[in-house]
Parts: sequence; structure tokens; C-alpha cells
Amino acid sequence: MGVPSAAKRGRAFQLSMRGASRAAMAGVMAGLPPARTDGHSVSTGRPSAATALTALAAALALALIVLPVGAALVAVAACCAGAGLVAGIARAKIGGQTGDILGAAQQLAEIAALLGPFEALDDFTTSKKRSRDFFWYSPILNAQLRRSFGDLVA
Repeated sequence: MGVPSAAKRGRAFQLSMRGASRAAMAGVMAGLPPARTDGHSVSTGRPSAATALTALAAALALALIVLPVGAALVAVAACCAGAGLVAGIARAKIGGQTGDILGAAQQLAEIAALLGPFEALDDFTTSKKRSRDFFWYSPILNAQLRRSFGDLVA
């Protein structure tokens, strides 16, 4: 069967973070009351804290399947931080959550989760070595870029 390709592992990571971002959204629903008394959020209801924590535990378990332990913890923590940021702003600005707030929390949580476990390398030797591209195939680009290097590699 062999080791899954990088592309398959990447897709699995993306799918697991999509699930984690929805679990974080459940946390926002559980932690914030509806901002309005007549919105869809009122009729949908709020999950209990136990339900939100169960969703988060399931998201972490899924992340642990596709990522090393440290990266999974960082990704899920970043996911929660992203959703928490939106929740904090919503609480301060409108006193609760709406469907739009939940959507924003999910989107920011997913973005944060996808960016969370990446390592940034900023030492000059590594940046110089890893920022070389295949520009040398082109005589024009080679002349323009041969002394150019990245400041940061992610």
C-alpha cells in the first residue's frame, strides 16, 4: 500500500481543518447568545458546552490522524484562536452571534488552522538555499534574479 503521497496528505490536512473550523464554530455558538431575538440563530438553538467540546475533541482526533502531534495541536489551537477572535469582536460590537458571525468565525478559524502548523525559516543560509527557483532556465530571468534571495521561507 505504501505511504500516501504529499498531495493526498495535503488534502487530508485540508479536510481535517475544515472539520476543525466547524467545531470551532460550534464553540462560538455555545459561548455567545444570539445577538437578535428574531434571527435564524434563535430558532436553530445553541449547542451545550459539552457538545462543543465533543466536536473539538473529534476535530483534534481527526487532525492527529493526518498530522504529527505538535502540528495537530498547533493547527487546532490556531483554529480556536481564529474563531475566538471573531467571537470576541462580536461580543464587543453586537453582544452575541448571528449567522454571519458564525460564518466569519468558521472562515477565520479555517484560515488560521491552515496557516498554523507551517514553519517559517528566517536564517540567511537556509533562506538563500531554499529561495532558489527554476528561473535559471530563462536567460532573461537568470540575469535579473541570480543575486536575489527570499528573506523568509515558509
